[in-house]
Amino acid sequence: MALFTAPPLLKPTSLLVNLSSPISRPLSIRCHGPSTSSSYSSMPGACYSRARRAGTVCVRAVENSSNATSTDITAERVRMKQELLSKLEETDGGITPEGMEIIGELQKLNPNPELRQVPELVNGCYQVVRSTFKGRAAADAGVFASMFTLGRASFGMFKPLKQDVIIEEGYNHVGQSYDNEYTLAFEISVKNREGESSEFLRGYLVNKGKYSFEPDSEKMMVRFLSSELRPVEGMKEEELRSWKQLFQEENPSMDERGWMSAELPGSDGYLFHLYLDDELRIHQGNFNNVFVMQRLPGPAIPA
Repeated sequence: MALFTAPPLLKPTSLLVNLSSPISRPLSIRCHGPSTSSSYSSMPGACYSRARRAGTVCVRAVENSSNATSTDITAERVRMKQELLSKLEETDGGITPEGMEIIGELQKLNPNPELRQVPELVNGCYQVVRSTFKGRAAADAGVFASMFTLGRASFGMFKPLKQDVIIEEGYNHVGQSYDNEYTLAFEISVKNREGESSEFLRGYLVNKGKYSFEPDSEKMMVRFLSSELRPVEGMKEEELRSWKQLFQEENPSMDERGWMSAELPGSDGYLFHLYLDDELRIHQGNFNNVFVMQRLPGPAIPA
């Protein structure tokens, strides 16, 4: 089969980029050898995401090679990944035109354009670093620096539809719990209207589906089948009461734990991988939003 060529990136000016001020919790970049420990993989999602905010985005150092050409290409990939992550530090949830230009250059150096040949790289757990995906701009409002309505975030399955939601962190679990799994999991927070113990209530919004490949193409098709909204584990009793007061009346599927679930009528989407290796994934979806994601050693949100 001929090598797949992904569609050209849209010009940066046509994307929903964010040119706002530098983030208050910058990412740091460090090089290291292959990890021999995954101690943070067992951390609950909320704890891990907070560690990530104060922590690192990692790029592995170039390994020695007897092939000079291969070494040069590998070194260029590493250099460009480091440059991209440095540019992403300068944004608050978005990707600048300069960042998009680097992504375009990385796309040309994509070491794995044929996804069917590398299922071990397609499958995995990923965390959003930055994206052009936007809602209503809001300072320091999660990984996307935006407010979203609950209706938009949950395919209209949970109410109040117009409830403001901050997506604190975004994760993608691929092929982990079942064959061809494609799960989008968000750590969210909503304004606490009732209780006084905390200003925000924290929870998880999990959209589960399956992926497949279009025949004779590297286009990844995704169909979302179910959605789940639930409070974080270990939520205080007072906060859980507030959570139930906010959601229970309009969501009859809620159980005693405060969990809600809904079957989706088959919400379809697709994406193209622009770059994929064992550390970084960059893809462009059917609404032309670009996502830069780092690979994790395991699921960040408990099942």
